Amino acid sequence: MTVTTTAVTTSVVSTDAIACVKTALDKRESAVKTAMEAYDASWATAFTARGVAFTDALFLTTKKDIKKATDATWKTFKKAIDTAKKAKKTAIQATRSAFRTEVKACKGDLANVMKDQNGKSDLND
Repeated sequence: MTVTTTAVTTSVVSTDAIACVKTALDKRESAVKTAMEAYDASWATAFTARGVAFTDALFLTTKKDIKKATDATWKTFKKAIDTAKKAKKTAIQATRSAFRTEVKACKGDLANVMKDQNGKSDLND
């Protein structure tokens, strides 16, 4: 097994750089939270609508009409979920892009300090 280590210099990072990155980080986390809340709300709405549509289908008079309504319900539900997934992905990608742009404007080398568990920095990906 080979272990790779990365040397981190002990230079001091300016408080302005730290404050700048913290502001960008706070904005990113807030925007991701908002995107996830919108995503969750979309799912909840889709499930509620699906339940109502299935219930309505039960009161139709023929098997053919019930099947048609059920198929339409599944199609509508799938479209709503797909739309929610795309909206979440777009919002998070925009958020990450804005974050990287903001961090680049900050002076200082925090990218080498803030690594994830895979050794990748969220500040310069």
